[in-house]
Amino acid sequence: MKAFQEAAYGPSLGMTGNDEWRKHKRIAGPSFTENNNALVWESTTEIIFGYFLKWNRDGKGSIVRVADFMEVTTQIAFMVFSTAGGWANWPLS
Repeated sequence: MKAFQEAAYGPSLGMTGNDEWRKHKRIAGPSFTENNNALVWESTTEIIFGYFLKWNRDGKGSIVRVADFMEVTTQIAFMVFSTAGGWANWPLS
């Protein structure tokens, strides 16, 4: 089964040996502190509430239809990463 998964999806951390997993954990681990998680959560809630306020101002009501959900979620993810990373602040106008 492991050979099939690796052939189908390529190598992943879940299928690597312990040494490879430890290496990745050591490199990425410092990014996932409680302070960073709190900052990402705060940025996400501010951005989402900003979207809600904007949609309400635009008269979209309690049900919002978007043409491309992937586009909206991609924008939100970019805004969260850049705001939490301290690179930008995105006012929704």
